[in-house]
Amino acid sequence: MSAKRKLAAIMFTDIVGYTALMGSDEDKAFEVLQISRDIHIKSINQFNGKLIKEMGDGMLAQFESAIDSVLCAIEIQKQSRKQIKEKIRIGLHLGDITFDHKDIFGDGVNIASRLQSVADPGGIYISESIQKSIRAKTAVKTKFLGQIKLKNVDYPVNAYSIIEKGLPTPSPAKIEQLKGKNLFYKLSRSVYTYIIILLLIFANGPWIRNSFKTEAPGISSLLILPFDNFTGDS
Repeated sequence: MSAKRKLAAIMFTDIVGYTALMGSDEDKAFEVLQISRDIHIKSINQFNGKLIKEMGDGMLAQFESAIDSVLCAIEIQKQSRKQIKEKIRIGLHLGDITFDHKDIFGDGVNIASRLQSVADPGGIYISESIQKSIRAKTAVKTKFLGQIKLKNVDYPVNAYSIIEKGLPTPSPAKIEQLKGKNLFYKLSRSVYTYIIILLLIFANGPWIRNSFKTEAPGISSLLILPFDNFTGDS
């Protein structure tokens, strides 16, 4: 059977800290995984999605509708808060994907995966393509995060977080981090940086003035000539 291409909403999920939990308490980890799996399958079916595959503690699902994918993600987070202590990260993207042997591939899958990886624990990050599809749905609120840099994605992606009761709101520091702002950029915007610059200027004031000061040549010696008092004898 040949590969098929189509436009679809992709959802990636992941349990935060699951590897550490598995290392410290296997029984608890398996219990959390089973509860999470039940929540995902029930929610995906509820919102007309299709579970593509499970990947350890994460899941990959596909939806025909962008709003269904968002509502499903919100429901998963809601149920997870009630039933398990561990938090889940979710990333959503609407893009062109390739179906082949019951699996999906493509840039759309990669972006959804990367959005999930940078999302806040317990949060939902979506791409601009999802945002444009749901912006008329007033029941769903979003926060623009800006153009963020995603690993293995060659271009910046306009990203949003879902704003909903119980979901975390990205902090200004997290947003700057997502944009890839470096330390110099942060310092250049700090009022303290300007204060330090002014203090350095004042502290080095004499040095600065001396460096530009033009001094006249020094007098190395003084010659005194004899003085004759002429009385006017003729």
